[in-house]
Amino acid sequence: MTATTDAQDQAVGARRLDAPTRFARHRGLVILVIAVLATLLFGATLYALRSSSSTEVLSSTDCLERENTAVISGQRDEQYKISNPGTGQTVDARNARFVSYPFETLYPLSLGNDGPGRHLCLIGGLVQGQQPRDLTWQQMKSDYDGTGARVAGNDWYVVDGLRVENVEDGVDPRGTEGRYPKDGDGFLLRNLYFQYIRDDCIENDDIAGGVIEDSLFDGCNTGISERPSDGNPQLRHPAPSDEELVLRNVLMRLEPMPGPRGEDDANVLGHGQLFKWSDVSNRLRIEDSIFLVEQVPNRGTTDFPEGTVAKNVTVVWLGGGAFPGRVPEGVRITTDLQVWETAKDRWLSRHGCVSFTRCDRLIDPSGAP
Repeated sequence: MTATTDAQDQAVGARRLDAPTRFARHRGLVILVIAVLATLLFGATLYALRSSSSTEVLSSTDCLERENTAVISGQRDEQYKISNPGTGQTVDARNARFVSYPFETLYPLSLGNDGPGRHLCLIGGLVQGQQPRDLTWQQMKSDYDGTGARVAGNDWYVVDGLRVENVEDGVDPRGTEGRYPKDGDGFLLRNLYFQYIRDDCIENDDIAGGVIEDSLFDGCNTGISERPSDGNPQLRHPAPSDEELVLRNVLMRLEPMPGPRGEDDANVLGHGQLFKWSDVSNRLRIEDSIFLVEQVPNRGTTDFPEGTVAKNVTVVWLGGGAFPGRVPEGVRITTDLQVWETAKDRWLSRHGCVSFTRCDRLIDPSGAP
C-alpha cells in the first residue's frame, strides 16, 4: 500500500467535501439541460405524431375491422349525428346517400359536435344537396351556410372515400367546440371526390394541422379556407410554427359558378381563390398536385400563401394573360388544359368511377397516385 502524507490526506478530503458543493453549484445547469432534452424529445415525438399520415395504421380496412363500427346504408332524409364518438369509433357509410341538405339540416353528417372523436374514422358517404344549382353565392351563404360533413376529431382521425356535391362547404375538420386555441390536429382526408361546392371545398377555419391526399375536387368556389370569420377568437391564436397543412396528390379545380361573391346577378359566373389564408394559418406544403384555375378570381388574385413549400406542383391557367397570383418555387404554370384532363381521367379510372354516384374502388384505388 502506498503511503500518503497528512497534507495529501487533507487535500483528498477537501476534494471530497467540495464535491457536494460543486454539484450544488452546477445543479441548476444540470436540471436545465435535462429539461431542455426532455422538451426536445417530447416535441420530436409530438411532431412525428402530427406529421405522420399513418397510412399503414389508418387504412380503411383497419378502420372497418374495429369492433366499434356503426354501419349506415340507404337514403338518409335526416341528419346523421354522433355527438360524442369517444375513442375508436368507425362510421361505415359506404352504402349511404345523404339528401337532407339543406331543407332538413345544414349538416347531414355531424360527428363529434359535443366532444371530438379520438381515432375516429368516417368511411364513405355520398352527400348531395337538394337546393337549385343556380343560386348566387350570397343566397347560399345567407340561407344554406352548412357543410357536407362536419367531423371533429383529435390525435388522429380519418375521412376516407367521402363524396359531396352541391353544398355550401365540402368538409369541415374541427376541434373542441368553444376551446381556444383550437385542437383538432391530426386529420387525414383521402380519396375524397367533391364537385360543385358553392364555397370552400375544405373549410379548415379551426386551423388544424393535417394531411389531404389522393383526392379530386372537381369544382370549388374556393379551394381551402384557413381564415376564421371576423370576431372569431381563433384569430388570436396563430398555428404552432411546426404545424403544417399538407396536400399530396391532390387535384383541385376552381369552377365559375352563378353570382360569385359581390355579384347579385346569377347570370354572371365566377369563382374565388385557391387558398383563403390569414395571419394565423398553417404553413402549407404541397406535393405532386395539379390545380385548374379557369378565370381571374373575384378578389383579383389567387396567391399561394407566403412560405408555401411546393414540389412538382402544376397550375393550369385558362384565364388569358399572366397568372394572377404569386407562386413559390416548385410550381409551374401551364395553359394546357390536357394536363388537367389527363390527371382527372387517371384519378377516376384508378378509383373505379364511371360516374359521381358510382365509384367501385373509391377507398381502394388501383395503382399508385
